Amino acid sequence: MAKKTLCLLICENYKREAEAVVETGSLPDVKVLTFPAVCDPATDEKKPLSGYIPSSKARCGQTVFIAGRCAGQFELPSEKPAGFRLCLLDQCFYLFLNRGLIDNYLKERMCLQTPGLLDKWSQCVKELGLNRKTAKKFFKKSSAGLLLLDTGVGRNSGKKLQRFASFTGLPGETLPVGLDYFRLFLNDVIRSWRAEGVRSASAAVAGQEKRRYNRLSLNRICLVEMNDSEMVELKDISLGGIRLNVSRPLPAGRSHSVKIFPSIKSEIQLTGTVVWSSRKEACAGPSGYEMGLEFVNMDENIERSLKQFFKSLAP
Repeated sequence: MAKKTLCLLICENYKREAEAVVETGSLPDVKVLTFPAVCDPATDEKKPLSGYIPSSKARCGQTVFIAGRCAGQFELPSEKPAGFRLCLLDQCFYLFLNRGLIDNYLKERMCLQTPGLLDKWSQCVKELGLNRKTAKKFFKKSSAGLLLLDTGVGRNSGKKLQRFASFTGLPGETLPVGLDYFRLFLNDVIRSWRAEGVRSASAAVAGQEKRRYNRLSLNRICLVEMNDSEMVELKDISLGGIRLNVSRPLPAGRSHSVKIFPSIKSEIQLTGTVVWSSRKEACAGPSGYEMGLEFVNMDENIERSLKQFFKSLAP
């Protein structure tokens, strides 16, 4: 039955890894669905995500959209489909290895690869408009080397890495990571789904708080930009503050910038201070946290823009 089926909507680059975890874990109530990989994250063209979300409840009781920064390249449904949830990460590579290690490799300017990414390296190079000469110039300017996070499910990944390294003129290395870390991630997604009836501690706290402003809960998916870099999900909002789904706990008292996009051509820039941040059961994955921000430095123009935004959200 639909309510007993969990669908994982994940980038096609990681399909083999997800299917391997589901198969070896004997999880007949979990299905793997995919959305297309984005080669050029700088493109302004957004693809509608609705085409990849099962429309029939007979197929999926719940669909979890697992994505990194590429989530910003998709046009999300205007109304949140029933049983649909977001699980957003700063980096897709956090699926396979400790965040600190990934961040360190990125600081060392390593161009990280997975078996699925290597399957499409020549296609992506073409989409970026690069040839062998321009590719070497492009990659040497941005990267010190190629590093394959080898999950063990690729087909001839070593040879593909060698060809990609030869094409870009960069040294290529392989780091065996296996599927253990990814398996822990997906197992947490599945446990969260199976324990859906339990209210999260953060939701309980939020519901008990007395607020000066009425909060507007969203009946559709809405992404906002934090600190000019990270796309996160907006859960509810008022003139006094905002509740967000974030990938990690953030210290109370710290200020963050937030941009809300009422339309393609408009944005509302805000600054908020973290009031609380806690682990939440409702989000899929070990990187699921909720955070409450209290707006600061509000002026009449911002308040007016927020009120207009609230009207656009009204059913």
